[in-house]
Amino acid sequence: MKYVVEINQKKFEVEVERGQATIVEKTPAIAVETPAPLPAAGQQPASAPAHAQGQKLLAPMPGVIIKVKQPTGTRVSKGQPLLVLEAMKMENEVVSSCEGVITYIVAKGAQVAAGDILAVIA
Repeated sequence: MKYVVEINQKKFEVEVERGQATIVEKTPAIAVETPAPLPAAGQQPASAPAHAQGQKLLAPMPGVIIKVKQPTGTRVSKGQPLLVLEAMKMENEVVSSCEGVITYIVAKGAQVAAGDILAVIA
């Protein structure tokens, strides 16, 4: 049987017979553009408006937003809880880093990566 395997981002055609594998021929790597993954059912992708002005609060780790405690337009003080980020089965409360009005906050159910904008406070 012949298989194509990828090792260190290089593709090889491998032939397997009676438990032994031999490389038959190196196959050139094919660049394939894959679309961004769709959010799971009931989840929204995280995306802050590009023009958002103010102090940006960034995700400290990847996870899912399971609770939004303050809606857009709310005046908050430094240290006030804004949302809950679930990462690795742990609930992490994210608090305001400054005083101001929330001009953007990520939606409940959004999947975020480390460094994504969770909120903007002006």
